[in-house]
Amino acid sequence: TRAEAIYTLVRMYYNEEYESLNGSEEIAYTDAINGGNIALEQGFISKNETTGKIDYKKYWKSYELCYAVHYAENHMPEDLYKAMVIAERHNLIADISNNECKWNEPLTKQMALSLLTNVYLDLGTVVNVEHGYIENYVNKNYPYSEEITERMTKNNLKWYEGTNEGKKIDILKVSKEALALYDILLEGADNDGIDDILIEDVYFEQEVIPVMTIEGELISGTYQKQLEAVHEELAEYANACYQVYNTFLDDHLEVFWLYSGGVTYQIKEINKEKYQAEILLRLRMTNSDTGEVVMSARMKEYQSEERIKEDIAIRDARIAEILKAVEGKSDYEKLLYFYKELTMTNQYNTNLNLPAGGIPRISICAIKGSVGEEGPVCASYAKAYKVLCDAAGIPCIDVGGYLRESSFGLYTDPHQWNYVKLEDKWYLVDATWGDPYDSKVGNPISGYENEEWFLVGSNTIRNGIPVGATRPLSPLLVNTPILSEEEYQPKETEMEKK
Repeated sequence: TRAEAIYTLVRMYYNEEYESLNGSEEIAYTDAINGGNIALEQGFISKNETTGKIDYKKYWKSYELCYAVHYAENHMPEDLYKAMVIAERHNLIADISNNECKWNEPLTKQMALSLLTNVYLDLGTVVNVEHGYIENYVNKNYPYSEEITERMTKNNLKWYEGTNEGKKIDILKVSKEALALYDILLEGADNDGIDDILIEDVYFEQEVIPVMTIEGELISGTYQKQLEAVHEELAEYANACYQVYNTFLDDHLEVFWLYSGGVTYQIKEINKEKYQAEILLRLRMTNSDTGEVVMSARMKEYQSEERIKEDIAIRDARIAEILKAVEGKSDYEKLLYFYKELTMTNQYNTNLNLPAGGIPRISICAIKGSVGEEGPVCASYAKAYKVLCDAAGIPCIDVGGYLRESSFGLYTDPHQWNYVKLEDKWYLVDATWGDPYDSKVGNPISGYENEEWFLVGSNTIRNGIPVGATRPLSPLLVNTPILSEEEYQPKETEMEKK
């Protein structure tokens, strides 16, 4: 529904303001009325009158939403209502008529784009209409958003440009102190036997790992006021570190065994003038009563150090083998070799029932070469290609969006592919589409492998339409590089070697 989309954007960009609401605020939308705790009233959740504990029934939120949409005249859930309060304050909804926001109507593509654009404009961004390129992005609710770090200054606030590696961390808007976590994580994943906090079981068994010590001065006032200020400051710091952690996972797709995690803090000491605290990396969480693991940063296939190290060894051996094969070659030749290596040693996985996570979606799957039900999907091809480019020092990013297969077709399936930088221009590479599926199970070579999707430009024609139109990017991606209009033209010497 429209209200769900608005709620998502509000919690992402206006969360502080949202948390300040109590639901009693009035708005002009005549069809948006606070229905309170619908889930409790309708029995989708229950409350123990003695302990006050809430019992959440399975799929309770879905039931609440279905009920609210079906009986819209009986009002909307309070969390969605509060989101509509924010939407009215910031004029996020463009098509208001008769004072109705139409919160329960299905979300259309036009409405989604309108909402995103209005949020960006409200946040004070400068939007390049032609490319959807957002410059000088500032999230008003994000801690340290006004502080320009050395990395950001060096890279002129643009993603993927300014460094050889093209890392997102280079423009992340956080303090230098929070950025220090990035180097700790690099050390934690390098498998050198020293402080390998992201690999070794001894760290995961601790659940939370102290990674940084924070010291600060207390404000003047009562102890309660001082304590509240300390908690607020540390919460912001932990939030910044959490962004660093997620950015690390985006930048380093060779760290294939992790897919989640968290950051928290604990106060160690408070005296009259100062406090000391620790930032904690949370890699696992267990139920204190049953001992059951309820959250693990490791994928379910990598719950042991031994299993992780086995595939790290395979990863490193394959990367070393591939890099040895391209020694002395030009960047173009390296990129082509990587492309061919992935298309000739893998078989696309056509299983429509793959879980959201799983090995077919991570880099190691395509790096080592996999077929049949263990074969990679597009995410694995794209991540593996970036890992190889990173190892060779060639700027590369993995991007996501949708597929459009013809001039009259609609945007259909979600998809991932790559942008690579060669001779100061960015080109599209899609190894997945260079490796058409073959029904011969277990055979990575189908005979249909092709280079049609290697180093193409936005105006290169494929399937009757320009490549730029076949792969619209997700609207959640900002500041992605602008593709070269034309495909890369290899030099004569490169053509001969090709």
